[in-house]
Amino acid sequence: MFLFPERGDTEQSKVQQAVTDFALAVDRGDTAKMVALLCLDEAHGVADNDDNSADGERDSRSKPIPTTTSDVRIKGSVASVVVTRPAQKPVSVYLRKENGTWKMCAPVEKSWSQPAR
Repeated sequence: MFLFPERGDTEQSKVQQAVTDFALAVDRGDTAKMVALLCLDEAHGVADNDDNSADGERDSRSKPIPTTTSDVRIKGSVASVVVTRPAQKPVSVYLRKENGTWKMCAPVEKSWSQPAR
């Protein structure tokens, strides 16, 4: 008998899920969820500038916009993913693993070309 990891148990699937969860939070205007999915440096910046005005506009019933992830690349504790959504060009996003969880983290782009530690 062969044992295969559940789809949700691979690092690649965890990265893809983090991207999908973040996109859904953005679509629904869920600032608290968005901040929870950002790396610490970025989350602090958003929290410092957040006046909670978007929270009143949150719509948890809105239909999510489809999000497709591809070309997932992981180097140690950083990852890149190509994200495609309808009517938008594909874009690369970057994540960092913090405390065992993948977080959206734009500053990782600058260090992406550096060797993994």
